[in-house]
Amino acid sequence: MTLSARPGNGGEAPGGAPAGRRHRWWVLLVLFLAVLALQAVAGALTAELASPDEPAHFVSGLMVRDYLASGLSTPPLEYASSYYAHYPKIAIGNWPPLFYAVEGVWLLLLPALPASVLVLLALLTALLGTLVFESLRPLLGTAFAGFGAGLLILLRPVQLHAGSVMLEIVLAVACVLAVLLWARFLTHGGARLAAAFAAVAVVAVLIKANALFLLLVPPLTIVLGRRWHVLRARGLWLAVVAVLLLVGPWTWYSLEQVRTGWQDLLPTRDYVLTALRTYSASLLRPFGIAGIALALIGAWQRLVRARREAAPDRALWDTLAALILAVIGFHTLVPAGIGYRHLLPAYPAVAMFAAAGAYQVAGWLRGRGVRATTATAAVLAIVVAAFAIDRFRIPFRTTAGYRAAARAVVEHGAAGQPTTSLIVSDAVGEGAFTVEVAIRDRQRPSHVVWRGTNLLSLNTWAGRRYRLRAADDAGVLHLLEQASVRYIVIDRSLRTRHQQQLERAMAAVPERFAHVADLPLQRDTLRFARGLSVYEVRPAAGGVRAPGIRQVPGYDGVAAAPHD
Repeated sequence: MTLSARPGNGGEAPGGAPAGRRHRWWVLLVLFLAVLALQAVAGALTAELASPDEPAHFVSGLMVRDYLASGLSTPPLEYASSYYAHYPKIAIGNWPPLFYAVEGVWLLLLPALPASVLVLLALLTALLGTLVFESLRPLLGTAFAGFGAGLLILLRPVQLHAGSVMLEIVLAVACVLAVLLWARFLTHGGARLAAAFAAVAVVAVLIKANALFLLLVPPLTIVLGRRWHVLRARGLWLAVVAVLLLVGPWTWYSLEQVRTGWQDLLPTRDYVLTALRTYSASLLRPFGIAGIALALIGAWQRLVRARREAAPDRALWDTLAALILAVIGFHTLVPAGIGYRHLLPAYPAVAMFAAAGAYQVAGWLRGRGVRATTATAAVLAIVVAAFAIDRFRIPFRTTAGYRAAARAVVEHGAAGQPTTSLIVSDAVGEGAFTVEVAIRDRQRPSHVVWRGTNLLSLNTWAGRRYRLRAADDAGVLHLLEQASVRYIVIDRSLRTRHQQQLERAMAAVPERFAHVADLPLQRDTLRFARGLSVYEVRPAAGGVRAPGIRQVPGYDGVAAAPHD
């Protein structure tokens, strides 16, 4: 899709539309292979999912996959409730459902493993780079368009999220496509383009609610370009109404659940100022000194000087600037938590400005008598070398150990029989262990994984209102019996209050806990020779089985198990 055009060429690359389409597919293929290579070198394709959100994104898609594979034999909410009781890392509600539906279908086609999802993310990252390339090629030529696309996929934050089961890459693709369609609407008008922008914006919001920042892009482009006439366009208001009607109900319905994961419930002065400083600094940092300089040159040339000349591509650059402002402004005012991942939809815009800056520097050289090919080669060679030395780094995935613990639990149990295990760790360890058990479950969902933060304590998604569930050692043992826990995995790299309480309870009746294994653990740069301890729980002699409980979403985290 060519979404902007050089004056006089009608938006088509030399050689006509068929040649342009072939060119596009080659770019997509090259970028896809490049992202796959970066994932492989970083170890992402074989790594454990070791971040707080990755396991939730994977298990949610895995649940959709298993539900489809089951033949939709039970009502969806009933199936989801049962699945959560086995693998309590389902996040539909905290995040919208669209990506999980796509992920579930994808996992029907490929092995149900995190690596399969990373292949999908590699394809989407390549698509993001291709959108950048196709938007720049009519304006800057193939070399500088390729530079913009290549710079984008080599940025460390982009590499990190292309190699993680996260939503940011998916969100960035939808958001960039939406703003490019909006730029085309500003140039050509028409209700169809406005409707296309609205449709893609709805898709973006149903991937992640952060995409609501797209509602800020139209007013910002109107103000930046003084396009007051756009306010009279019927297509604009139809697009706004369509977005609000289609995503408003879901956003309102899930708002309270989403807010449980926010850093603050309402924006405070300190939060706003901290977020503004952090996002403003983090926006350009990944590009390095050379990339920052080029982006500033490109922004000056395309937003200030070109405005005086009424350049035909002005709408594109105004829209890219509006995208950057909308991303920073929205995440500054919405206290969901400060993290550079929120900037990912803005990085393609900065990369495009950097490519425009490189094109401008080459133009200055051409104006001083340097041959066009020499000027292009010299500028790109210097910039690429500077970026490689200054900023290019591969984010290696190093956390390991939870896979071995899951294997020990599953293999130590009776052959073919489901096990019930308790993982006592933080969100990273709980999630990684849950995923590793789930992908070894041949009859999903049959194994049960209890999270220590659910069984032994109470707290919100963001960790607020934390308190111990049991009052004493006897209460801890009672919880283990109610949950039918047979195996306990304790993460020795941490010392939480509920972990210490569990260890005291175990020490009081050592005959109830048989040591199975001590396993090495690595978390980032820290290594622990005996980081994970696995125990088998033996039933109390002559004890009466306590009423069963199961895991449920929400602050309380548990409910009475249904009777057999």
